[in-house]
Amino acid sequence: MITLTNQKFRINRIKLIKELEKYPLFNTKIIKDIIKKDRKYAKLVLYRLKKDGLIIKIEKNAYTLYNDSVLIAGNLVWPCYLSCWTAIRYYNLTDLNDEGGFYLNMSFSRKTINFINFSPIASPDGELEKHGIHYHFFEDKEMAQIFDKKLTLISQEIEFIKKPVELGLLESLFQKPK
Repeated sequence: MITLTNQKFRINRIKLIKELEKYPLFNTKIIKDIIKKDRKYAKLVLYRLKKDGLIIKIEKNAYTLYNDSVLIAGNLVWPCYLSCWTAIRYYNLTDLNDEGGFYLNMSFSRKTINFINFSPIASPDGELEKHGIHYHFFEDKEMAQIFDKKLTLISQEIEFIKKPVELGLLESLFQKPK
């Protein structure tokens, strides 16, 4: 049996959830402002919503309705910069299991002028070992040759980053044959 009080509570809860859908992340203050009650009551509402599985606690005083790591990360830390690779993974463009799947490869370009006092453009092999890390700077044709048997090269370009180093990134987009 639903009493008037229980029914009113459910309707208010539905309205609250609908209002919270506008916020990728919310906290006690946002709840307090929506329900027009004090902080203590707002914390109780958050506790009940979490207990009933209607919201997800991200960290202390940060909650969401969404199970979307990119959306949450983009609103949790400001400013937030997501890399090209993150976007490609998010939209599942790296799934090479399917015929016609795409693969984006980002490599250091041999056309880099200066990287940690090393000049790949002047190097015969594009190899650098520094601080225990091995770097290889690729020529355009090398990347195409590596994947030649399994993938088709769709496009390739070099993007130069001037600061903090003069780095050339070789961006190669491949596709698995259909």
